[in-house]
This record gives sequence, C-alpha cells and structure tokens, in this order.
Amino acid sequence: MSARKFADEESDQESSNEEEDRKKAVFRRQFFEDSSDEEEDKRVVRSQKDKRWEALATHCKTIKNKLRIQDYVSIFSEWEELCKQIQKSQNIIESAGLPIFFVRTLVRLEDAILNVTKEAQKKMSTTNSKAYTKLKLNLKKYNKTYEEDIAKFRANPEESEESEESEESEESEEEKAKESDSEESEEWGSGSDEESEEGERDLSDPTSRRAFWTIKQPKEGAEEKKEKPVEKPQEKPRPRVVEEVKKEEIKIEYTSDVISAKLKELMDIRGRKAVNPKEQIEHLKTLLSHCENTDLRIQILQLIVRHEFDLTKNTVLVIMPRELWLSTINHLNSLLNIFSPVKEDLKDDLDDIKKSIIQGLAHSADRLHDELQKALKLADPQTTEYIERLGDHLALDKVVRRIYKFYDKLEDFENVVKMALILMEEFYYVHKNLLEQMKKKYTGAEKELYFQCEDSEAEFSRLADLVITHGDAKQKVAAALMQAYRLALHSNFTDAKNLFLKTDFNEKVLSEPNIQVLYNRALVQIGLSAFYSGLIEASFTILNEIVSTHRLKDLLAQAISAAKEKTAQQERDERKRLVPYHMHIRTDLVETAYFICAMIIDIPKIAQNPYDADQLTISKYFKKLLDYHQRQALSGPAEGLRDYILEAALELRKGKWKESIQQLNKLDSWKWMPDHESVKSRIFSRVKESALITYILTYGDNYESFSKTQLSKKFDLSEDEIVNIITNAISNCGLQAGWEGEVLTLHFNKQQETEYLAEQIKEKAKELKEINEKLQEFQGFITQATQEMTVRKQQQPTIKKKKVFSGK
Repeated sequence: MSARKFADEESDQESSNEEEDRKKAVFRRQFFEDSSDEEEDKRVVRSQKDKRWEALATHCKTIKNKLRIQDYVSIFSEWEELCKQIQKSQNIIESAGLPIFFVRTLVRLEDAILNVTKEAQKKMSTTNSKAYTKLKLNLKKYNKTYEEDIAKFRANPEESEESEESEESEESEEEKAKESDSEESEEWGSGSDEESEEGERDLSDPTSRRAFWTIKQPKEGAEEKKEKPVEKPQEKPRPRVVEEVKKEEIKIEYTSDVISAKLKELMDIRGRKAVNPKEQIEHLKTLLSHCENTDLRIQILQLIVRHEFDLTKNTVLVIMPRELWLSTINHLNSLLNIFSPVKEDLKDDLDDIKKSIIQGLAHSADRLHDELQKALKLADPQTTEYIERLGDHLALDKVVRRIYKFYDKLEDFENVVKMALILMEEFYYVHKNLLEQMKKKYTGAEKELYFQCEDSEAEFSRLADLVITHGDAKQKVAAALMQAYRLALHSNFTDAKNLFLKTDFNEKVLSEPNIQVLYNRALVQIGLSAFYSGLIEASFTILNEIVSTHRLKDLLAQAISAAKEKTAQQERDERKRLVPYHMHIRTDLVETAYFICAMIIDIPKIAQNPYDADQLTISKYFKKLLDYHQRQALSGPAEGLRDYILEAALELRKGKWKESIQQLNKLDSWKWMPDHESVKSRIFSRVKESALITYILTYGDNYESFSKTQLSKKFDLSEDEIVNIITNAISNCGLQAGWEGEVLTLHFNKQQETEYLAEQIKEKAKELKEINEKLQEFQGFITQATQEMTVRKQQQPTIKKKKVFSGK
C-alpha cells in the first residue's frame, strides 16, 4: 500500500512539473512570436496635413464617380461631408493653401449642374430631383467664397489636369507598394508552418515525450531542406545614377526664312486640342525677340493676341485675368506702333494674311471691351479689384481710339462704326462735370494719353452722327438711344425727347436684348430729365410705363429676375445682358420722381371726387399704397422714401403745403440730383399749386369767395400765379367758380356723402330692373317654346304596338 501510494504521489508530482514546463514553453514561444510581429510591422508617422488631404481626396473621388451615374442623393451627402472636412482643415488651408483637387471638384459640380436640362431633371426620381435642387442652391452660395480660385482654375485647366494625373499616379504607386508588402508577408508566414505544427504538439502525454527524444529516420526531401541555404531578404536595386552628358547647345540662326517657316507651322497647329496656348505664346515671343522684318513682326504680334484670347473661353461666367488682358492691350499697342496703314492697303488683290490682320484689329477691340464689361459684372463693386478694373477703361479707350484712327485712314467705315460704338459705350453715361474732374487729376503726358478729346459733348455728337450715317439699322438705333440718354443726362429734355421720337424702332431691332436695355435706360433718363425741369405730367407719363410694372431693376438690367422656373440658358442670357454697377441708374431716384409726380397729379383728382376716386386717379399703384397707408391703425414714424412721400400726400390732402414740403425735404434722394436746389424749388412750387386746388375743392363748401391777396399769402404764390392756376382748374378740374374782379366767387354746392350713396343706390336699382326685364323676356321665350313642343307632340299620330304571343 505504501509503495503504491508513493508511486501515485511521484506520478502526480511528475505530471505537475510537466504541466509547469509546458506553460513556460508556450509563454516563451508566445513572447518570441509577439516580438517578431512588432519588428515586422513598421510604424509610419503621418502629418496632420496628409490625413486631412487624404480625407478630402476620398470625398472628391467619390463625388467624381457618382457624377458619372448622376446619383445626386449620394453626391449631396458627400458634398456636405466635404464641406465639413474643409471647415475642419481651415488652419492647414491658411498655411498650405487650398488643394487643387477640391477646386476641381467644385468646378465639376458647377458644370454638371449647368449641363442638366429641365427635361433631364423631369426624368429623375423624386429623391434624386430634390437632392439636385438642394445641391444647385447650396453650391451657388458656397462657390462665391472660392470665386477667385475657380476663376484661376478655369483660366488654366490644363495645368490642373496634369496635377490630377500626377496625383492618380502617386495613388497607384502606393497601391502597388501595399500589394508587394502583403505578398512578402504571405511568403514569410508560409515558411513557419512546420515549426508551428511541431510547437503545437501535446507534450503532456509520456509516450509523445519519449518519442520526441528518440532518434528519428529522416524523411524524403529532408536532406534537401537541410542543405538549402536560408534565403536572405532581397535588397531593392539601387537606382542607377545616370550621368547627364551636357550637349553642346545648337545655335539657331533666326533668319527671315526660318522665322517664316516656324510661324507658318505655329499658325497651322493653332486650335488643336493637344496644343497649349501658353507654350505657343512663349515660342512666338522668342521669334519676336529675334525678328527684324516688319511684316513678320506684325504677323507674330497678331498671332500672340489670338493665342491670348484662346487662353480664356468666351463664356458668360469665365473672365479673362487682368494680367492677360493688359498683356493683350500692350501687344495691340505694339502692333499699331509698327503698322501704319495707307488707303492702298484695302485693294482687292491684297493677300489673305494682311486682310486677316486688318479685320482682326476690330475683333480684338470688341473682345477686349466685352471681357472688361464681363469682369465688371462679376466683380464685387465694394472691392479694390473693381476700382482697378474700372481704371482699365482708360487703357481700353486709348487702344480703341488708335484702332479707330487706323480704320479712318483706310476709310473702312464698317469697322469705323464698330469702334465709334465702343467709344460711345465707354462714356455715354458719364456726366461732363465728372469728366472734367477726372481730367484735373491727370497732368502733362498722362492727360494727353487718356483724355484725347477736349470737348466731350462735341466728340460724342460727332461719333453719333458718324454711326447714324454709315451704320446699319441696329447700330443706328443704339447710337440714337445713347445720344438721347446723354442729352437727358445733361437736362436737355426737349432735344432728348425729339431724338427719341424720331428714331425708327422696328420690332426686329427691339427684339435684341442689348437694344431693349438701352431703350429702357434712355426712357427712364428722359423721364428724370423732365422731372428735373419741373415737367410733372411729362415725367409721370414716361416713368409710369416702367415703374408700374414692379420690375424696375429687371427692366434696367440691374438685377436678375426673381422667376423661379428658369432654364440654365435663360439664366445665362440674363447674366449676359446685365449692366455693370457703375452704370446703374439709382432706383430710389426713379421711384422718388415717380411718386412725387403721382402725388402732385392725383391728390387734386381725389379731392374732386373723394367718394369714387378710382374713376379719376391716374396712378393705381400710388392710390393703392395711399389707401393701404390710411387703413393702418397705428403707423410709426416715416423711414423709407415711400413713407415720407405718403405722409406728404396726406398733408397735401388737407391743403397743408408747408407740412408736405417738410416731409419731402427729409428725402435723401435730392442730393443725387444735378443742381438739386433748383430742382427742389421747381417741385415745391408745383406742390403749392396742387395744395391750392386741393384746398378749394375740399373746403370750398365752407366759403362763398376768396380774394387774390388772401390766397397769395396763404400759399406763398404771386397773384398772377393764383389767377392762372385757378383758371386752369376751372377748365380742367371741374371747379365751379368765377372771377369777379379781385375776388373768386364759388358757385358749386358740394355733394354730400349721403347724396352720393343715394345716387349709387339709384343707379344699382336701375341696373337690377334692366336685368329683371331681360330675365322676364327670356322666361317668356322659354314658356312659348315649351308650349309649341307640346302641341307638336299631340299632333303626331300614335303608333300601336303589336302584341307578341308566346304560342302557349
């Protein structure tokens, strides 16, 4: 028993020792395996910029892929995430700049939205269409923050595409590197399979332990495995250093033949997709620096100008950068310095190259003018950039005048008219006093350079006469409208009106958007000129045609219409016809003139028939505003121009001209009028006249007569003016009165409100009686027709129906 007990204790002790040894072996193996894994996984430290950029690039790539299938739901969600990532990366963007792939994505989205037509949107699903609409609205607001970056990208999209290709190649290289790493890890992992099998044997069994220490027979292929050397990790081949052998520079002799051949080659490849205009310009500048032949220099300069125009697409939203625009101006000036034409240059047998150069000057001037106008339309008028571009008008004026003289020497009146129109558009809206102030700022050579005409009025009239003589129908109308605008701007109302009425406006010409805008601008300016001259009736008649439509800014091309349903093409057309900010007519000035004229004309008519004023009032717009203002239970102090004018109108209805003038004096619009003090005196004089007529019509039933002296003192008018005003009111306003020497005797009895209402009831009853009589006549006709139909039915013979028997 003791021996068996001792054997059992010994076996238990051995088993416990073996279990501890096995645990230690497993721990050691696990320790070595963990350490080897840590050595294999190399830690890569990445900067914050790389992380942010990678996140942005992922969203941009997803948007690009989704745009191909037009999945706007996913695009909108990805775009929102992209905006959030940009917001988080503001600190990095301030230091490193905006990533080009982000700008490219904004441009892609903008172009994709513009390319979606209304029909294509209808074909979308409901959710996709809603997502598209949200993206369109939000992207339009969001892109205003990055307008400059988008403009730069659009100006040079090729360079941006190259950067995109380089980024894609870098991504592909990274993917290849990751694949090679994974292959290496698989090879190292397969080499340790046998060792892991041996390490995973169960050593707790005594037989397996003894078998582990016995001598084993080698297996087939074991010797080969022992003899096989341990493969070392392959070292990456070092890049070979290629020694660059400096070649001797080949000196090219730039002879006329070489330059001519190279120039012909560059002209032939112009316009192809693979041709980069920037590189072509550099080649041309190199040729220009070595060229001494005048004809070749002219051709090179002309080709440079064309390539500079090729760098910018001629679209509504893409503008030509200012540096490029000024460079084109300089090249045109250089061309004109060496190209002095004579009349013989327009011969029929002239070669095509010279003809294209001569015709290209007019096209270049027109394109430069359009690009400058487009830049001013899209720029913010509150920035210094707008002021800089506004100053570029002087440089444009200089080069256009040189081209004008160029064509004038050739007697090419077709292009002379084009240049004259551009010159007229440059300053037809500028008052001569402002031009004089601008001239005073420049002295010496600068004054002669930029202001070549001494008398702007005479110069403008000469250009207008030239266009009207030699231009086509559209050009004649444009010149006449600009001249009428300028005459009205300088308070020549009569001349402006006569010129406007003499102009032949046919439907074909007025269908042009630019002519429509010029027509509306000239009409409004003539109306303002009539107001400045104190011609209230004429001013109201002219302005009522524009203001009563409630689309003043839209008709003057100073804002885009607020219509909700517009196609992309319609929106582009509206943007194209917009007028730059410095050419705007102040809408508050137009509304001030219109409402004051309406007040002076309509208040006496309301006093003439207060119970039915709608029959006599001319301006329904003003009457509607006045009625709404009177219905207000509590009205605060006046704030806007309409409030001041309506308060003045209420005082004028009571005949209180002083209080009315005090309200009108508070308007800020007076300071924008030329010679505003004299304008105010004319308008306030008409307010007194209106107050006089309104007072007599309103309170005349309380008086039997008025003396001239009494009325003259009350309304601060001379006795002669009192006589003329009341005489006109007797004939035009139905005033029942007459002069008996120095006294005005009133003869009318004012109708009371009850009498007016009784007459209205009487008229309504008469109308109802007539309607009732017509109904009775119609009812009698129906009764007679019914009786006749009954008689006819009775006279018809009755047909007896035969009975059918079943045979039973």
